[in-house]
Amino acid sequence: MLIKDTDEFKKNVDMGLIGENWVRWLLDQCGHMIKYNGYRAGMGYINDLDNAKILYHRKISSGNIGKNQSNQGKKEIHRSHDLECDLCHLKVEVRTKSRWNIAMSSDMECYNEKTWIFFPIVKNEQVRHLYIVRIKDLRRYKDNAEIRKNRAGENYYKWLVSRIPHLSIDCTTIEQGKAVEILKAYGFGCLP
Repeated sequence: MLIKDTDEFKKNVDMGLIGENWVRWLLDQCGHMIKYNGYRAGMGYINDLDNAKILYHRKISSGNIGKNQSNQGKKEIHRSHDLECDLCHLKVEVRTKSRWNIAMSSDMECYNEKTWIFFPIVKNEQVRHLYIVRIKDLRRYKDNAEIRKNRAGENYYKWLVSRIPHLSIDCTTIEQGKAVEILKAYGFGCLP
C-alpha cells in the first residue's frame, strides 16, 4: 500500500509518532519492558518519509494485499497492537488525536481482548491530555457512539468522553512524573 508523502500525511505521521513515543516513555517509567510491535508487522508499506519505510501494520490472514483483493471475498483482518511489555504482556494500541475525543475505526474486533487503547491528545507537538480505554469497553459501548466517515470513506466510531468508561489525565496541569504515579495507582505498573 503506497501512500504519497503529502504535507498533511507527514503531519499526521509526525503527530502519531509524538503520541506513541510519549506513551512508550510513560510505560517505561511504570517499569514495563516495552517492545515496539506496530508498523513492522505488516505486509505492505507506507513510503516515503525521509527515505524511511514504515511497514503498514494490518495483516490480512487469507491472502496478500494486492489488486485482486476485491475479487477474493471478505478478508479476516488482524491488527497488531503498537506496544507490548515483555514482562507482563500488557498490550497497548496508541491512537494519537488532535481533538479531545475518543474515536476508533470500525474494525475493533480485530484486537486482542486484553488490549488497552491509549488516546494521547497532541497540540503544538506536545501531549496535552491522555484518555485510556479498554478495547472491550469500546466494543460494549458501540451503541453510545456516533458513526462517522473518514476521508477515505471508511466508517469509524466517535464517543463523547462522558459516554464511555475511561481514565483521563490532564497533562497540561501535572508533571510527567505525576502522570506515571497516576498510572501506577490505577494498576498500570508492571507486575510480571
